[in-house]
Amino acid sequence: MKDRIQRHGAHIFQRTVALLLPFKPTRAALIAAVLLGGAFRSDDHEYYVGVAECRFFPEAKLWVWEQKLFTDDLEQAYNLAHPTAKIRLDNALPLVDTAVSAWVLSQFRVQCGKKNLTWVLIDRVSSPESTVLRWKSRSVDPLGKSVIIQHDALRAALPQQIHLVHFRRQDFRSSHSFKESGTLWTLQIP
Repeated sequence: MKDRIQRHGAHIFQRTVALLLPFKPTRAALIAAVLLGGAFRSDDHEYYVGVAECRFFPEAKLWVWEQKLFTDDLEQAYNLAHPTAKIRLDNALPLVDTAVSAWVLSQFRVQCGKKNLTWVLIDRVSSPESTVLRWKSRSVDPLGKSVIIQHDALRAALPQQIHLVHFRRQDFRSSHSFKESGTLWTLQIP
């Protein structure tokens, strides 16, 4: 039993390191603490995490959404939703990028004021450990407006999945943890 727990903890540690490499040390430490807590959970309640960052660049009037997910979780969830597809993210086929991007996009939304943002895929980078999808949207500045974010990616296949979403506009930063389907996060941008 002790060996099994150690192997499970080592597996979570490897996935955590792969997920945290692109983040700043303070944010990485916080996420690592949350992730490593999963090493002590039973197999019936394995812990999954997706991390997203939503940024607005005022000078370019550009929104960027970067979504990082574990590759095996994304493949499993997509293939469960599309049983005949059986995609693998280790290839760079444009059809795979388009299909996966459209599917993930259908599971989150960002609304600024009363306008839902429309996203265009910038790129997808996959490794055996993680997949990063990046989209952009040209839209209004959220300054002085409310921003509503809903994030249900992979929720149907992995209902225990928790997503951390970070929002940033210059000096304004905020984060939220999505633990349940249909949760809305409302931010008032000063």
